Amino acid sequence: MDRPAAADEGVFKTVVAPATREHPRNGEGDIVLLKDRRLMLVYSRFNAGATADDSPAEICRRYSPDLGKTWTGDEVLIPNDAMNLMSVSLLRLQNGEIMLVFGRRVSNGDLRFHARFSTDEGKAW
Repeated sequence: MDRPAAADEGVFKTVVAPATREHPRNGEGDIVLLKDRRLMLVYSRFNAGATADDSPAEICRRYSPDLGKTWTGDEVLIPNDAMNLMSVSLLRLQNGEIMLVFGRRVSNGDLRFHARFSTDEGKAW
């Protein structure tokens, strides 16, 4: 007897950016599908001692060649030059560019959002 297809067939769970002693917390992130069919994840990676939302964080990225089953190691995309970098979002624009938006928190009273654009699938911003 054939088994009916499950509603979630092909769905799997994985930890994409696990916490480590050096980076005990990973935060907000987003994923975009690149033209070569890889996934690119961009997210906030908090540094050692991170205990709160205002702890130091930088923006890192990882790639998956197999639609999320496996991921490359971290690559620092934007080093922390403020209190922290946070709230990362990616958007594929109609013209094919990728837009990266993130918050740069200088103090608890000064959070500004920045946008960067890539015309080469995230290699340069």
